[in-house]
Amino acid sequence: MRFQCMQEDLSRALQVVSRAVATRSTLQALSGIYFELSGTRLRCLGSDLEIGIETYIPVTAVEGSGSFVLPGKTIADLVRKLSAEIVEIEISDTANQGIIKAGKSVFHLNMLPAADYPPNPTPKEETSWTLTDLFLRDAIRRTTFATLPNDSRPFLSSILFELEGNRFRAVATDVSRLAVQEGTLETTVENKISVMIPVRAMQEVFKLLSGTEDELVEIAVSERQIMFRCREANLYSRLITGQFPQYEQVIPKSSATTVIIDKNDLASALDRVSLFVSSIRMTLSQGGVHINATGPEVGDAYEEIEASVEGPELEIGFNAKFLIDFLKATECETVRIRFNGPRTPVLMDAEDDEKYLYVVMPLLLSE
Repeated sequence: MRFQCMQEDLSRALQVVSRAVATRSTLQALSGIYFELSGTRLRCLGSDLEIGIETYIPVTAVEGSGSFVLPGKTIADLVRKLSAEIVEIEISDTANQGIIKAGKSVFHLNMLPAADYPPNPTPKEETSWTLTDLFLRDAIRRTTFATLPNDSRPFLSSILFELEGNRFRAVATDVSRLAVQEGTLETTVENKISVMIPVRAMQEVFKLLSGTEDELVEIAVSERQIMFRCREANLYSRLITGQFPQYEQVIPKSSATTVIIDKNDLASALDRVSLFVSSIRMTLSQGGVHINATGPEVGDAYEEIEASVEGPELEIGFNAKFLIDFLKATECETVRIRFNGPRTPVLMDAEDDEKYLYVVMPLLLSE
C-alpha cells in the first residue's frame, strides 16, 4: 500500500484528529491514529472511546487500499515538522512499519495493530437537523463556562440540547448558575429531543467551527451517540445518560427591581473590584449601582456606576466571576438585570437579545 499527499493537508488533518487520541488507555491501538485508504481519499481518525474525530484528505499516486494505525503523537509531530511539500507513505506489512518519505528524509514507524482499533463510531442516524456554524459556535461559547466538566454528576458535566419543531435550546448549569441559549433550526424535527452531551465534546466541536453564518453543521443523534458534521471534520461523541434538572423552574418569571446598565462599565468595575476579593456586595439605588469588596489581607474597593434602576432599593451579594462570565459571553452594549430580593435567583439578559438568558444565585451577605 502506497500513496502521496500534500504535507500541509496531512499535517492539518493530523493536528485535528490527534485531539481525540487517548493519552491513557489499556488498549494500545487507541494511542494511535487510524488511517483508511480508499480510492483517492485517506480517512484519518482519532478516538478515545468517549469522542472520535475524523477527517478526509485527497491523495495521489495510490497503490492498493486498506487500513493501518500509526503512533498518534509521533506521526502528528513528525509530519508537522516536515519541510517538503509532498509526503509519501508506504505500508510494509512484512516489516509491520509505515515508511514516511519527504524529500531526502526517510522515517520508519512501527505500526500498531489495526485489528485492535475499535469499530468505526458511525451512529445509526435516527434524527438529524442543521444549525448555522455561527449560531452553534455562539451557543457553545455562551453555555460551556457554566458547567463543571470534571464533576461526577452527569448534568453538571454536560450541555443539554432540547429540540422541538424548529426550536432549539442549549442549556448548562453548575448549580450556582444557569445559561440558556435559544435559537431556530434550519430544519425541523418531528419528535421532541432531549440529549446531554459531554462538555469536552462540545469544546472540541467549538474548535472545529469557523464562526461563519453561511456554513451549516449537520447534527445526527441516535440512542447513545451524537455526530457533528462540520466543514473541517466530523466529531462523534457518546451521550450522557441521566436526568437533567427541571431548569425552567428556576428562571424568574417576574421581577421587583430591574437594572439596565452599560455592559462594559459593569464588566470593568467588576474586574477591578475582584482583584481584592471574589465575593462582592452590590447596592442598587436610584442613583445607580454601587459595588463594594473587602479583602482582609489586601484592602477594600468601591465602584459606582450610572444605571437605570426601577423598583425597590436592594443590597445583594455575588461571586464577581459569575457576573463577569456572562458579560464576556454577550456582545450587547447594555444588559438588563432583574432582582426579586437578596436571596432569590437573579435573571440577566441583553436588552436586544432575549434568546440568551443567564440565571445566577446570589451570595449570602455577612452583616
